[in-house]
Amino acid sequence: MFLEIVESELAKHTITLSILSYLFYMIIKFWLDKETKSFQNELERKFEEYEHKLEKERIKFQIAYGGIFEQQAKALLDIHKSLISLQKEAEMSMAFPPEDRERKLKFRKAWRDIREKYRECRALLPEEVDVSTKEFLEKILNGVNLFHKTEKRLCRSPTEEEQEKLFEEQDSALKIIYEEAPELVEKIIGLTRVHVGVSNVL
Repeated sequence: MFLEIVESELAKHTITLSILSYLFYMIIKFWLDKETKSFQNELERKFEEYEHKLEKERIKFQIAYGGIFEQQAKALLDIHKSLISLQKEAEMSMAFPPEDRERKLKFRKAWRDIREKYRECRALLPEEVDVSTKEFLEKILNGVNLFHKTEKRLCRSPTEEEQEKLFEEQDSALKIIYEEAPELVEKIIGLTRVHVGVSNVL
């Protein structure tokens, strides 16, 4: 009889404990689910804010970069046109007799103008274009000056030996103007095409 009473009481307590344990589990689960959902919502909110911020920065960078790229492309095309024009002026300056100072002065003015333009836009030029442009300006000035110098000396009735040497110097000047300078222009054209996106090969 006593054992039956004990077993009955134990059963009641066991059921009560089970119910309490279940309720405690449900309360903990509800609280955890609520906190998890709240944490997840907070993460999603922060992620959306961060994504929005990144998108704004991307757009700002794209606008800024696009502006720089546009300026660079314009500078490259301007330099290319200027070098072609200077090449023509160099050739024209050598097509006239030595006493024609007007043609020489026109070339020198064109050279100075283009050099100034080159200096102003150097920061926008890719390094290879910068180096090649500088080399072109130096070569074409040296070539034209050397040609004019030899032309003057040839007009002063040099000896046969002096004349031969002057012809060699003149040939060197012509090589600079008609071979080396145009090769640099072609190199600059190739580099320009790559940088403005109209060529895939350097």
